Amino acid sequence: MANKRHLKKSINCIADMLIDNCIILHQNLSEEYSQEVLKHAEHILETRNEHLRRVSHPEPGNIKASYRKIKESYSKEVGNIINDLSTLFEKLS
Repeated sequence: MANKRHLKKSINCIADMLIDNCIILHQNLSEEYSQEVLKHAEHILETRNEHLRRVSHPEPGNIKASYRKIKESYSKEVGNIINDLSTLFEKLS
């Protein structure tokens, strides 16, 4: 059970860091890009909620394999979000 708790904490921690970056971007970008940042923030929260739901209710059968799939899926999604946010950071420069 500690693995489930650790996985949930990791997902929340990563989402919090991404939201922090969105807040910084939102405060420093023009209105045009600020709306785009808000869309990314919504996507981050939706992704976090979806993966937390999947952790709470894993696929029946092999729990470890289910958690591994969740980790891979979340890592891939976070990578995409980071790429999108980095392009917005470049616009800030």
